[in-house]
Amino acid sequence: MWLPRDVPDGVLTGMSISVIGYGNQGRAQALNLRDRGLPVQVGNIDDEYAASARADGFRVLRIPEAVEAADIVVVLIPDEVQPHVFRSSISNALRPGQVVSFASGYNVTYGRVPIREDVDVILVAPRMIGRGVRELFLSNRGFPMLVGVEQDASGEARARAVSLAGVVGADREGGCVLESSFKEETLLDLFSEHAGLIQLLKTSCEVLIEAGCSPEAAILETYGSGELGEIAHAIADLGLVNQLRLHSTTSQFGQLVWGRRWIATETRDLMRRAVASIQDGTFARAWHAEEQAGLVQLHAAWRQQEMAPLFLAEARLYEALGRGGE
Repeated sequence: MWLPRDVPDGVLTGMSISVIGYGNQGRAQALNLRDRGLPVQVGNIDDEYAASARADGFRVLRIPEAVEAADIVVVLIPDEVQPHVFRSSISNALRPGQVVSFASGYNVTYGRVPIREDVDVILVAPRMIGRGVRELFLSNRGFPMLVGVEQDASGEARARAVSLAGVVGADREGGCVLESSFKEETLLDLFSEHAGLIQLLKTSCEVLIEAGCSPEAAILETYGSGELGEIAHAIADLGLVNQLRLHSTTSQFGQLVWGRRWIATETRDLMRRAVASIQDGTFARAWHAEEQAGLVQLHAAWRQQEMAPLFLAEARLYEALGRGGE
């Protein structure tokens, strides 16, 4: 692990960077890199994201041209469109000696993007949403990042990955760079999404409503009050268990003693099966099939949730509180 004081300086001096994609992560990272004095241009199709990049003062190029213009190509387009864009606009524009950086291990792990042998292929993955990447940077605070090397054509790929992570924002107080790999990042990312937190919160609300609680009270207690977010911040600052010292002793007893009953053998088995389905590609194949079918299951799931009694009650509550929207 590299702490801020350990991140090497000067490794990227003289290297030009093209950020491919100007969504949440693309905008945040491009602005951070430019603010650190690195030459940055944006590669994007001509859409509202390109307009946003121009408004922010960036030179915006077609994606193949941006790839050709850079020493480091930072791929920050969504996982589901990466394979097509890589094949149509990135792969043939690469030249020997370039660096291709990904923020997600998904498509490299599952072999969905063609990688030529004479470029560095690195992982530089913030453990932070795009808005946080920018806001923390502007507050002179850091955040954790995972780095990994899939292909080291130059012999300098590891140093370049660590340095790139640093200038994006990991080399400030509160940040760190942790060595990982494309496969590990994919497992961590997908597992955290499959672990069922939303389903657990939804079911908790439904059980409380069955017990006679009003939907509004159940929603506020379970997640709607914002307390859950404060607890998450305390966990990040103090640790998963140590933050319980901020709770009442009743809460401590309930969580440390009675709460253990939630983690039954079946729970661990479900988690292990989730891990296996990620590692053997079962989930990736199912998601690819869903993409090819036009996201039929995903759209159906959205419709089902939007009409669920709990979320209709949530909509009424959030409208009254002046919340909601995207």
